[in-house]
Amino acid sequence: MEESNAILGGPEYFYCQREHCRLQYEACLKRQKVNEERHPFLPVPFPSCANCPQGLKNRLMKNEESMKLSRGKGERNIDCKHYDQCLSDAAQKDWKSFNCEGCSLFAKTPPVSMKIESARLCKICGERPTLQPSSPYCGHCLSEKSKAARKGKQTAPASQKTPPQKPQTPKPSPKPETIISIDFRGYPSVFKDIEKLAQEEVRSISEEIIYMAKHYVEKARAA
Repeated sequence: MEESNAILGGPEYFYCQREHCRLQYEACLKRQKVNEERHPFLPVPFPSCANCPQGLKNRLMKNEESMKLSRGKGERNIDCKHYDQCLSDAAQKDWKSFNCEGCSLFAKTPPVSMKIESARLCKICGERPTLQPSSPYCGHCLSEKSKAARKGKQTAPASQKTPPQKPQTPKPSPKPETIISIDFRGYPSVFKDIEKLAQEEVRSISEEIIYMAKHYVEKARAA
């Protein structure tokens, strides 16, 4: 037991807050690597290790290139994969600002702030920056474009307008005296007999009732 505790308490192990156990650093790194190399349409093999802050720190500890952020204003490499961790470290140190100029990763992955500014120039004027990364126009050109569109709608010729549709004339309904309704609620057996006769003669129930009424009238006239 003492030997196991000595091994688990060694420098190769740490306490994992996600798994609630002592875990090897190498096992933590392997879990994260498997999660990253998985197929995008397959589930995450180790869900508890996804977006784990402890796992990120372990990866940084094993990284041969050390991160070093400097206090004060300066250039930042926001595209660096360790930028979020540096931002968190600066917040914990209560720094008002920091820069990446003293970090060894800064020279290998230079900031792209100038590239972003040049790529985000207005498509119309080519001088002013766009409102958003997804927008191709600056605020001035977008306003002028909206004004021109509204003006074009106001000066549109009348021939292009959709002509008003004529109201549809309702179809005349049948005369009331030719329509009757029969209530068979008090005579369910009679209704079943009529329904059976209609099925045998391949008629609808209405046609069967008309046939029976016609037969009765002809019989009464002959008498």
